[in-house]
Amino acid sequence: MNNRKLISIIKAYKILRQNNTDSCLIDCMNSKTLEQAIKLATSAKNFQGKKHDHQRRISEITLERFTASVMDKKNNLTKVSTFNELISIIESCKIKGIGNLTIYDTAHRIGNYLRIQPDKIYLHRGTKTGAINLLGKID
Repeated sequence: MNNRKLISIIKAYKILRQNNTDSCLIDCMNSKTLEQAIKLATSAKNFQGKKHDHQRRISEITLERFTASVMDKKNNLTKVSTFNELISIIESCKIKGIGNLTIYDTAHRIGNYLRIQPDKIYLHRGTKTGAINLLGKID
């Protein structure tokens, strides 16, 4: 792939991210408490109770268990200063039925509340496959 095409893809992605209207992200950011942000983030729901498409196949029971697991680490979440620290804590809460996309989405949502954004690109499932197709082998 030539550099021009790759630069064009990156530019389009940045524009898309600036215009992000993901209601789960926005509602977590506007939560009144960290506890409320955790519940929204881990349940993958917005204030209206609509579940995010990324987590539509995960059962309510699994999401409830995941919520409890993350709530157990609530005090640790108040001490993070980087997205990498945040996602590490969320990964430590992983239970059966929760995959890498849900881990990332949850960390991103809670990060919005904490005003901590990803500072590198995290690849999982489809995005990883796409990156490999574009760039070849990646670490």
